[in-house]
Amino acid sequence: MLFRSITLLGLGLVGTQLAERLARLGYSLRIIDRDRVYENELGPSSLYTTNDVQKFKAKQAKKVLEILAPNTMVKAFHEELSKENAFLLQGNLIIDASNNQSMHKIVSAATKKSKTPLLTTHHEGGKGILIISPKGATTITAGDLLTKLNATKAVLQPGIPHALAGLAVIEAIALLQGAKRDARAIIRSEERRVGKEGRSRVSP
Repeated sequence: MLFRSITLLGLGLVGTQLAERLARLGYSLRIIDRDRVYENELGPSSLYTTNDVQKFKAKQAKKVLEILAPNTMVKAFHEELSKENAFLLQGNLIIDASNNQSMHKIVSAATKKSKTPLLTTHHEGGKGILIISPKGATTITAGDLLTKLNATKAVLQPGIPHALAGLAVIEAIALLQGAKRDARAIIRSEERRVGKEGRSRVSP
């Protein structure tokens, strides 16, 4: 496999799953997150354990990833992304799993300028979205789409992070292998209160 580098912003429920899967596939990773590990982020699919609570996410994730994928290069940045350090967004692909609209604006501006492929995940309650931007950020944001879809602020359904991470890995591999991809969004819905689960595609 040719050397490919990915910058991953955000090491929460989606980001940690992405980091593990991509590291196991052999992709070089740059992981960015200045937050600490919280108990509500622990679980069977998390990189963290109870011993990691209140420790820095990026540093702990790097330690675990180097054990799981010893031949994979992992660089950790315990920083909050800002306009001043947007230069950290390097590599063949940027993945924004921060679930933070303010940070996403910085990512959007940087990738639009560099034309670096961008994948964005965002989730609210029972809905999640993955936006594929092969030539850098588009004008629409994940938050905007979820607002239009009336995504609730309810407790996140457990299937959403798994679904988003799985979809993002598939698209990341395709982009890094040079497959032609159109800018688009994939919506994942898991509304348990009505007992329905579905998936649809919309055009950004």
